[in-house]
Amino acid sequence: YVVSMDYKQFSTDSDCVYLRLNVDVPWQDLWREAEPHRDRCVNKDYGTDQGTKTSEGWSAGSLHGHGFDQINSRHSYEQPLRGLDTGYRWTPWVESECPITVDYFKHQFTPHTQYRRVRWMWLAPGGWIAPHVDDDQRCVDINIAVNNPNNCTFEYDDQNIPFAPGTAYILATHYRHAVYNRSDQWRLHIQINPGKDHTPWLDDVIGESWDRYHNTIYRSDQ
Repeated sequence: YVVSMDYKQFSTDSDCVYLRLNVDVPWQDLWREAEPHRDRCVNKDYGTDQGTKTSEGWSAGSLHGHGFDQINSRHSYEQPLRGLDTGYRWTPWVESECPITVDYFKHQFTPHTQYRRVRWMWLAPGGWIAPHVDDDQRCVDINIAVNNPNNCTFEYDDQNIPFAPGTAYILATHYRHAVYNRSDQWRLHIQINPGKDHTPWLDDVIGESWDRYHNTIYRSDQ
């Protein structure tokens, strides 16, 4: 049993899989600003060398990153996208057309400008993302549910993270996970890669969240 927790500890604790964050999320406003731009997002459905699909109905757009349609990690691109974090910036049209969303991430949610990627992650009705791992080393993201319909699940093995609209979780995504949207509505999450230059705000939130939610945390040895 760990008596306290901060971002570094979560990022290096090998058996903490997810933790709900004690934050307020204006999810109705985030949804209202995002929904008109859903069709601008980039398809993330990929196939394997064997021709099998790894997802269906998955798309994304970078609110903050190298560019709206550059939705993958910088290691997926040629220079000059690879390299310094100074290449991460807010997408100009998102700043002008989604002011509540940008203001929330600039001034309320871990208020700083050192994010790496902040992305809309859409999953269509009936869509799915096959079981996968994001890295072969410990990999941590924050996932905010903007719209998470009933019958839409984010699964670690046989555990379903109890996402609901307006909830946020910090996740260790190097563990095998999958997403299924068995509803007739679009699912929208915002995924955040905080980067190394996080603020004390995030440490405080993770500490408060650990105190409040640690009894329900899922650990890899459970």
